[in-house]
Amino acid sequence: MRRGLNASTSAGAAGRRLAPVLLAILAVFVPAGARAADEVFTVYDVKVDVTAASARDARVKALDEARSAAFRQLLERLTVAQDHAQLPEASPQELVDAELSVEVAREKASSVRYIAEVTYSFRPELVRDFLRQHGLSYTESQARPMLVVPVLVQQAAGDPGTATESVLLWEPENDWAPVWVAPRFRSGLLPVVTPLGDTEDLLKMTGEAAREADWTALEPLASRYGVGEVLVAIARVTHSPDGRAERVDVELRRVRPDGEELAVGAMEGPSAPAQPGQTRAPALSRDLAVAAVDMAMAGWIEAWKDRTLVSPGEESRIAATAIFHGGLSDWTAIRTALADDANVRASEIKALSATGAEIELSFAGTVEQLALTLAQRNVSLSVLNGLWLLEAGTQATGLAPSAVGPGERPPISQVFATPFAAPPPATAAIPGESEDWNRALGNVDPERARMAPIPSAAPGTAGQ
Repeated sequence: MRRGLNASTSAGAAGRRLAPVLLAILAVFVPAGARAADEVFTVYDVKVDVTAASARDARVKALDEARSAAFRQLLERLTVAQDHAQLPEASPQELVDAELSVEVAREKASSVRYIAEVTYSFRPELVRDFLRQHGLSYTESQARPMLVVPVLVQQAAGDPGTATESVLLWEPENDWAPVWVAPRFRSGLLPVVTPLGDTEDLLKMTGEAAREADWTALEPLASRYGVGEVLVAIARVTHSPDGRAERVDVELRRVRPDGEELAVGAMEGPSAPAQPGQTRAPALSRDLAVAAVDMAMAGWIEAWKDRTLVSPGEESRIAATAIFHGGLSDWTAIRTALADDANVRASEIKALSATGAEIELSFAGTVEQLALTLAQRNVSLSVLNGLWLLEAGTQATGLAPSAVGPGERPPISQVFATPFAAPPPATAAIPGESEDWNRALGNVDPERARMAPIPSAAPGTAGQ
């Protein structure tokens, strides 16, 4: 039977020692930078149209051209605009070595011509090495995703001599909404997520309301999708009298609890014709819409790069205390954030308790940049009483109040003496963890909950 939190504990080290099973669970740490999917290093839908002596030659040439174009787009994504004119060209062998995968879509071919849209993924470490070798500062840190609310405004014919506006949001005729589903909008430095557009969304917001909505009106949608920012994207389409050309004006509103920002873009060009099987022509050209979005977001993207740009060879090291306010789920959130943060080069767990961990971090850039990028994953890095603290939660701001050098930190034995509290119910991430956690509570001193050093792996178990 498990002892209560106020039960007396045995004397000596047992009063402060974590159960071995819990140590094993908590100490499993994903290697820094080992992210599940390197979306940032994937360039989608590079269009190619090549003619050569044969279909085979056309395809080979097209894929080579697409690889080179995709790599160039990737370099421009990771670097600031002022460096784009000086970006080096990669050799054919460097491009082949850097390629991780290729995917071909919308393929068409004749005896001498090849048309397709090609997606390339590149090896992150080789791309980083290429940038460092050429002395280029870069960033691969993505901001916290925004929820996009796509509103389409059309001029609809009314009474003779008049025109009325048609405002669409969740309606099937809103051809602006599918534009945002394209994977290119999740691989950039300012990624977006798209709403489901189901009945629950319909009840929370209408197109007319979204056009002028503030955070109070948008917060229910934001809460549903777990975001702290909503991008109200308004597209207005104007067609020429003959219907062959159009202008797409885009207004983007980034709405947050503390205010909003506005950006605009516009593009003109041929209207999109109806495709085989479609009963009507699209309301707007996707190519023009995407170009207008890129124009509008360019300033925001450059501002984000300025905040997260890392110079070659710039590296820092700190020791931080992770505090588990919510139990094991907090540790899961913190270690996942550290593993997903591209700037974290290495991390070493020095000690653990049921309420916290002591971690040494090596990372590229400054500590302020680390705090900013961790905040995008809802983990805050701050300073309290001269100690670096890592905490999971939605209130992460990315601000580090003061700079504390590693030499100013007290020894581990003096660091962690916070009151012990039981984790909330249902914190177990996998079956069996709750039992392991509860078993460990009986071996933790509620007066101090001091950290236990990580035990060395038994011979022959390293790497298992």
